[in-house]
Order: sequence, then structure tokens, then C-alpha cells
Amino acid sequence: MKKTVLFALILLSVSLNVVSAGYMCADNSSLIHDSREISVGEKKNVNGLAVGVSYAEERTATNRINAIVIADAQLVNLTNTSSFSGEFTDKTTYSISLVNISNEGTGLKVGSSTKVFDVGETYNVDGKEIALLKSNGISPGNISAEVMIGKAGSYLSTDSTLYSKFAIDAKNYLVSLTGLSGKDATIKVSKCSNASLGIIEEGNPDRVNLTENSDETSNNTDDEIENATAVEDDRLNESANVSDANLEIEENINSNQKANNFIKIGTYIGSGLSIIVILFIIFKYMQERKRRKENPG
Repeated sequence: MKKTVLFALILLSVSLNVVSAGYMCADNSSLIHDSREISVGEKKNVNGLAVGVSYAEERTATNRINAIVIADAQLVNLTNTSSFSGEFTDKTTYSISLVNISNEGTGLKVGSSTKVFDVGETYNVDGKEIALLKSNGISPGNISAEVMIGKAGSYLSTDSTLYSKFAIDAKNYLVSLTGLSGKDATIKVSKCSNASLGIIEEGNPDRVNLTENSDETSNNTDDEIENATAVEDDRLNESANVSDANLEIEENINSNQKANNFIKIGTYIGSGLSIIVILFIIFKYMQERKRRKENPG
């Protein structure tokens, strides 16, 4: 009977490890986590990564929360009298200027590309993630705008896309949306103690989600996000507008992620059943031990 209990305890340990499975570092070490609450239109340093939130919403009807996050984010104030030049963490430079403001929207020029925004919209322009936060005035009068600019951006949802991977200045980060209160999103950033290491899925060591040459790209280097690059700009814009079409796009892009979620749920159920069986074995052992003490003959 003692051997049975020992086996049960070992099985319990294995089950708990399965339940906690997720992501890990390429050298099999654990990730370092940090979380911060970030309001829409703000940026904060979370675990060494400047993270901005350009959009956040809770949909009570579907019990889901959504947000657009921008990595290596910076806040810039623009007027019609000057342009702004800056640089990201990896020392790559950018320039942005306010072209005009009309009834059709706000024109922003990023590098050599120009795009018209409505307040609250997020687009990828000239390889940079741009969000228009505020806009004031009408051309040709005095005009001003507040924008958020970053190296990469992603739409996160507790219903579908739980995580996004970013590679910033040769460092790899796993970013997730864990909560929402009003317009304040709780963002968790995870990384390895050696941030240049790749981040992989536990149980699938061959799948490295961040490429080694990721600094050469301006967007996320995760394979799943690269597959959705062709529709990323439209997806980000539609989510900010809270359009019905956005739901269909998200579901199409993240169908594989949903399948993975079902697998994880199955794993949790199996682990739970294993724990119940273990506790039952221990209970029966204790009953048998008590019976032998009461009836030693």
C-alpha cells in the first residue's frame, strides 16, 4: 500500500506540472514576469519593455476584454509648425509630422508615407505602429495632435489572442492581457533572465517563436503573427472602431489559437481527474490503516 501512495504522490507532482505548462526559455529556464496597469493613451515600463495601450474595451455580452498594445512605445506631441524626429531602443530613427486636420480626419506623415487617422485608430505606417490619441483644430488654422509610436503592435483578447511575442533590440518579450478595469488594462510582460534567448512553448521545444534576426523587422516576429501580416493593419483599425466585422476577422486569424486553448482545457480536465484519483487512493489507504489498527487480529 505504501508503494501505491508513493506512486500517487509522484503522479500528483506530474499533474501539477502539466497544469502550469505554458512558455519557457530556450535553455529550459523559467520566465521572469512583471505586470502593470496601463491606461489607454499611456505607456509604462514593464519588465524592461516600454508598453503603450492605444485601445481597450470590455464586451460584457461575450465576456471578453480586448486591447491594442504597442511595444517600444513613445508619446509624441505634434503641431503644424514642426516635425518630430526620434529614435527607438535599438537606435533606429524615425520622423513624424502633422500634415493637416480636416473633417475627413488627421493626416500624419511617417518617414515618406502619409496616412489619415481618426482619433483612436491604430495603423502600421512606414514600418512603425502609430496610434492617434488626440487631435485639435482644423487646417489651415493652428492644429495639434498627440500620437503614440512604437516598433510593433498587436491586438490582444482573452477570447482568442492571449499572447504576443515582440523582439526589441535583440531582446525577446512575451506580452499578455490579464485584466481590464474601465480603460485601464493590466499588461503582463515576461522575458528570460538572458533576454536575448528565444521563448518557446513547453512541451514543444522545437517551436521557437522569436527569430534570431528579429531586429531586421519592424513588426512581431512570432510565426503566427507573421502569417496574419497581410490583414494586420485592417484588424487593428477595425478593433479600435469596435466594428462587428472585427469579430469575424479575429476568429479567422486566431482559429489555431482557439484549437490550442481547447487542448489546454482538456489537459486541465485530465489533470484534475488524476488529482481526484490520487486523493481517492490516499483516502482508501487511510481507511485501511485505521481498520487494521482497530482490528489487529
